[in-house]
Amino acid sequence: MMVALLRLAVCLLLLTLPISAFCAEQQENRARLQQIRQRIEQASKSLQAQQQQELSLLRDLVVINTSLQEIDRRISQLRREQRKSKKKESKVREAINRGKGELRIQQHRLKKRLAALYKEGNSGILKLLFSADSPMELAQQYEYLSRILEHDKKMVADFRESLTRQNARLSQLKTLQQQQEKNLARQKA
Repeated sequence: MMVALLRLAVCLLLLTLPISAFCAEQQENRARLQQIRQRIEQASKSLQAQQQQELSLLRDLVVINTSLQEIDRRISQLRREQRKSKKKESKVREAINRGKGELRIQQHRLKKRLAALYKEGNSGILKLLFSADSPMELAQQYEYLSRILEHDKKMVADFRESLTRQNARLSQLKTLQQQQEKNLARQKA
């Protein structure tokens, strides 16, 4: 009986050894499984963070691309405005040059007329009127003097008008030049 008990004790002992070894191995496997799960979770979180960062970068790229397209559009618009402005400036310069010529001609005519009036003096007109022999001749001379006076008035008025137009063109040229400077500053910006 003792031997049977001893055998039973030895069998139990032998059975408990593999069970405890099996339990220890199972705990070790559980620990490794837990570590693997933690690594997977960390990798998943890292992957999500990288995906979020990638999405953020993609959004930024879209915004930058849209901004670049808008800048390109604006630069094209500014270049068109600059070309128009240069054409206008060129036309205004041509008009100014034509105006200078007109003014020189008108000024020359006025100088000649003023010199003639100065040479005649005030008495020239009176002599002409009083030299008439008949009332008919007096009326003709008066008509002639009236036409000359109207012509002189028109010459002065034309000169003033040309001078006013020339000043307006010069002002327009200055405005166009300032506008071009602003456009250039905007292009640089």
